[in-house]
Amino acid sequence: MFCNSLAQAQSQMRVVGQGEVATGYIVANQDNNKDANNRLVGALIIETDISGLNFEADAVRLDQKPGQYILFVSPGQKKVRVLSSNHVPLDIILSEYGIRIKSGEAWKIKITGDKKLTEIPVNFLIIPEDAVLEIAGKKQNAPYRAIPLKEGNLSVKVSKAGFKTQTRTIEISAKKNLFEFTLEEIIQELQSVTIRSEPKGADFFVDGINKGQTDKGVFLYPNSYDVKWSLSGYVDVQQTLEVKENGKNEFSVKLEKNTGKLSWSVNPSNAKLLINKEDFTNASQAELAPGRYLIELSAEGYDSQSETIELKRGENLRKTWSLEQQTGGLQFMIDPVDAKVSLKRGSQTVETWTGLKILKNLAVGTYQITAEMNGFESKTQTITIQKDKNLPIELKLEKSKVQSSGGKTITNSIGMELVLIPAGTFQMGSNESDDEKPIHSVTISESFYMGKYEVTQKQWVEIMGSNPSSSSYGLGDNYPVNQVSWNDIQTFVTKLNEKEGENKYRLPTEAEWEFCAQAGTAANGEGPRWHFGNDESQLVNYAWYSSNSGSRSHEVGTKLPNQYGLYDMHGNVWEWVQDWYGTYSSSNQTDSTGPSSGSNRVGRGGSWDNSAGGTRSAFRNDYSPDSGLNNLGFRLVRLQ
Repeated sequence: MFCNSLAQAQSQMRVVGQGEVATGYIVANQDNNKDANNRLVGALIIETDISGLNFEADAVRLDQKPGQYILFVSPGQKKVRVLSSNHVPLDIILSEYGIRIKSGEAWKIKITGDKKLTEIPVNFLIIPEDAVLEIAGKKQNAPYRAIPLKEGNLSVKVSKAGFKTQTRTIEISAKKNLFEFTLEEIIQELQSVTIRSEPKGADFFVDGINKGQTDKGVFLYPNSYDVKWSLSGYVDVQQTLEVKENGKNEFSVKLEKNTGKLSWSVNPSNAKLLINKEDFTNASQAELAPGRYLIELSAEGYDSQSETIELKRGENLRKTWSLEQQTGGLQFMIDPVDAKVSLKRGSQTVETWTGLKILKNLAVGTYQITAEMNGFESKTQTITIQKDKNLPIELKLEKSKVQSSGGKTITNSIGMELVLIPAGTFQMGSNESDDEKPIHSVTISESFYMGKYEVTQKQWVEIMGSNPSSSSYGLGDNYPVNQVSWNDIQTFVTKLNEKEGENKYRLPTEAEWEFCAQAGTAANGEGPRWHFGNDESQLVNYAWYSSNSGSRSHEVGTKLPNQYGLYDMHGNVWEWVQDWYGTYSSSNQTDSTGPSSGSNRVGRGGSWDNSAGGTRSAFRNDYSPDSGLNNLGFRLVRLQ
């Protein structure tokens, strides 16, 4: 209850209009906003042009600033009595003005008086003259003469270091406008006082004055002082301390965190997690101020989820969320029906089977489905499974025009697959471009292993530790690495050989590369433009190039392989080879390694931004060894 015994005056107070909800003002759920029944209070904001009001109500506390009083009252409060020394008391029945006090809510109401109080020039005689004068909590500027104050009762405080503070209520009227204060000097000497806190760094206030941050020593006269410790993220502590003469005078508090701890686990682990719209995706816990929080979770291929939680001070709240995966189905048909089929998502094989198949509960997303059978051209198709839909797919394999000559496949410690390539003789070059002439015979004297795919970004990172590839032209574990120079690759090869414990990996020679690209189709005379022949319309099945790439690279192995089982020999990214760039010799050669010196190294195979002609088996390009371009990668050979 807040009340004073006030003299009744002639003037009246009255309510202006109806009550209204104080939009945007929310009562915080803190201990000092709880009533005797531990209920969160509501607030009644009284706006007025009358000063010096007091109130009778079942209130927890009262906050005040010019023109406004805020009463924190118990839920269901029915009546508030307003008291003023210059007005008749006013009883406000809240329901008559549409006000229903609830926990955490605030209402506004306006009151006014029939007349404003007259301001009177008031003089203060203070000894010592340099003492500080505070009227109703507001400091005054000296000299303290003719201060305009309204009639009525006011609280006055006079203080000075080394003197006892005087605080008293004065009554101002036309007849009472001079007030005297004489402070009594404190005889005691200043005392050394140490203020500490755990943790350190808290601001501390002595009688409302900021004295610095803990831990710190100050000098104070023996007396009682109100001391407050304040540190962001912790609950304020306020105590009355007694500074004693010749005492130890050390004061310390342990601050309690004004937080709770929220920790969580989410499935899938890469789900995006927002707390009140702030991203906590890469975290597993957070220390938060007490309150209500909106949790939002989402992940590609999963149904989104949200939840509102309430975190209390000092609480350790553990939450587990599991998003429901979105699924669809696949109805697959193949001709011939004895073909072997595999379904992959990225590098992971989801399922393998032979012939027809119905698959249910597949996670939504993009897959690669590959069908293979001896005597037929393999076929790979990219499919997208959609939520709650059954996708019909039918593949028909074409009989092979050239039988595969490729051998066994090996896989090294970083997942690099290599295909055994047989020795043989082929006709290198073509008559289509001057730098591809003359056509000449080259013998590869020993079999060797050739990378089944272009080296991926994941494999590069595993050896080198970072990914140099351009994010704008295809970024991901199974995309070919790009923006690597010939010199960079030599470092990669050295580290790979060290990891494998053997010195067998290197870039292919230009002759080895074209031998693999022709895949047995150029053994007698000039070979076709591509391993499958000269029909440019078929290139789309084997290569990512300017007509179908969308101006970027794609995951390796998503087009059909050649007869040796090698993927992306045409298009996707250019591939560095070992040789210096130079003109061909017309003489027959064995295990050709190209010129002994030069300024540029050779690139082969074309890329995603080349036209069809630039992806031909015989097409050549050259680059500075220190160049790293967004369409330039490589694959490796391994000696037996």
